Amino acid sequence: MRIALFLNHFVFPDHSATTQLLVELDFDLAAEWQRVVVIASRQRYDAPQERLPTREWIGGVEV
Repeated sequence: MRIALFLNHFVFPDHSATTQLLVELDFDLAAEWQRVVVIASRQRYDAPQERLPTREWIGGVEV
């Protein structure tokens, strides 16, 4: 099984520049690879007090 693993401070639905690039890459890879995993904080750049879910699946990507 091929696994793509990414680490980034922020993740979708955040709108930071690195998040936008990472999400685009992740969704493309999820269509081709068997598993894509992103490890990120639960914060949003534009709303640091907000907390995202601990674990979820977004567009075939495990976050």
